[in-house]
Amino acid sequence: MKRVKAPCIARCTSISRRIVTQNLVLGLRAIHGSHAAKPIIHVERADVYHFGSVQRSEAIFKDLTWTVNAGEAWAIVCNSNATRGEIFQMLLGRRRISPVPSKGLYPFLSISGQSSKDLEQGAVLHVAFASKKRIAGGGFTDYTARYGAMRDQDGRTLRDSLLESLANEPLAAPPTEFTPLETRAAHENAIPKDQCQEIDQVAEKLHLVPQLDLPLIALSNGQQRRARILRSLIRHPRLLLLEDPFAGLDVVQRPLLSNLLGQLNSEQDPFVVMELRPQDPMPEWITHVAVVDGQNFRLMARQDYSPFVQTDSLATSSASPVQSPTNASQEPLMDLNDVRIHYGKREVLRDVNWTIRPGDRWWLRGANGSGKTTLLSVLTGEHPQSYTQRHFRMFGKPRSQVPTVSIQRKVAVFTPEIFAAFPRKLGQGAMTARDAIGTGFENTYSYRSLNVEQMAAREELILRLAPGSTNEDKWQWSLTPFAELPPPEQALALFMRTLVAKAPILILDEVFGGMDDQMIKSCSDYLRDSIGQDQAVIFVSHWEHEIPWADVQKYQLAEGTGSVSVQK
Repeated sequence: MKRVKAPCIARCTSISRRIVTQNLVLGLRAIHGSHAAKPIIHVERADVYHFGSVQRSEAIFKDLTWTVNAGEAWAIVCNSNATRGEIFQMLLGRRRISPVPSKGLYPFLSISGQSSKDLEQGAVLHVAFASKKRIAGGGFTDYTARYGAMRDQDGRTLRDSLLESLANEPLAAPPTEFTPLETRAAHENAIPKDQCQEIDQVAEKLHLVPQLDLPLIALSNGQQRRARILRSLIRHPRLLLLEDPFAGLDVVQRPLLSNLLGQLNSEQDPFVVMELRPQDPMPEWITHVAVVDGQNFRLMARQDYSPFVQTDSLATSSASPVQSPTNASQEPLMDLNDVRIHYGKREVLRDVNWTIRPGDRWWLRGANGSGKTTLLSVLTGEHPQSYTQRHFRMFGKPRSQVPTVSIQRKVAVFTPEIFAAFPRKLGQGAMTARDAIGTGFENTYSYRSLNVEQMAAREELILRLAPGSTNEDKWQWSLTPFAELPPPEQALALFMRTLVAKAPILILDEVFGGMDDQMIKSCSDYLRDSIGQDQAVIFVSHWEHEIPWADVQKYQLAEGTGSVSVQK
């Protein structure tokens, strides 16, 4: 059924209920000037605990003192995986503070006649991009369904999703060509214009206007990250907490987002506090830095902060250049000629030509929305249109003649989608870290028993890459339930899952996102020194310094079309 395009105002009447709440927020802003001296955040000599912990020895932080004032711009840099995200968990009320701050955690929200608890409803919003632990029963989510859903012209758009978030309930069905004119007119006049105009205005600042009317599931990873920030901004928070906001963004979008956040913070609309990785560039507008090292919480002015030093590449100068055996006698592992992927009239990929041979080291790069995720779904055989490509051969055969289960065993993949979708069941039947690594032999998402040879290969990887100073530490880590690991260590376990079977092709998409610098160095060393000479690697990253190899072939995507060059 063909969908009739309706303007932004054609949605749900219940959004008007949101106006009352937003007027309250706007009213609070109007009187904010008289309370400008009140701190935004204030904690003084407090211990921070998980709920249920009572012994001081169990405290996450001890004697924590921290004040954030208006006119300041704060970034938190966490050097410890164990305490990453804990400051934000405290700010969100998910950790116990002892003693409780006498004037509330957010003094600037304490206005006569209103309690902080009442005002914090929607006044403090949190956007995190790392996966959270799931409750018992948290099974695998089929992320490949997105490719089928994108063929549906009635797919839920980003605009629909934003309007639903304002309404706090699902939208009524959008009008179609069969909707009576009077019903269509009622739809179009249901929502205040200023609400819809604001969505357009904020989307323009985040460079998301072209994506507003695309199916939400069709957005790239970077676009989805910006969309989550957009969703928060249109709800008018007083304080916005952002974890790893620049991870997964291309070199164009990173400074644009940074400048926007700096402007919002300077205008106090909203105040912004970010948590960054040690390797992330520090935005110029940041005035103060809080460095978290285990239980230590060090506060300093921006000029006193010593940032992580990034080299041009993680490849060391002593590393031997990759010798890719790309002569004509090598049978290609994959050969794409004139590959084209489209949804109706919209082309996502066109005229893609790419040959991948044993031993190749490729850096796949491109701006957010350039088609990288779609291209990877073709290489893994997950995209439905991969079957219909006339000139796409995999392992010497046309794609249509290669069973999907065979592809899964020959192409090992790490992507943000797999990281988000991997089962995180807790309780009985939960997988340990070593169980999760072992699923890589068959590319499954549930426990599988291994033979002696497979167990030996898994243990070798664990002893090489797992965190810990001794083999006993590494072994104990591998017995930890996967869902209980911090997100960076979950990423490390899934990285080992990708390596364990020594598949002919490795696809590593933003594999270092969320890892600390020591993890990145260990994993990069392994990729450079221990990957088989006959294995091909496709490495996807927006950060040049993450590339493990001194010499690498580059496949650049721009607006759905690819080109080949050599990075030296």
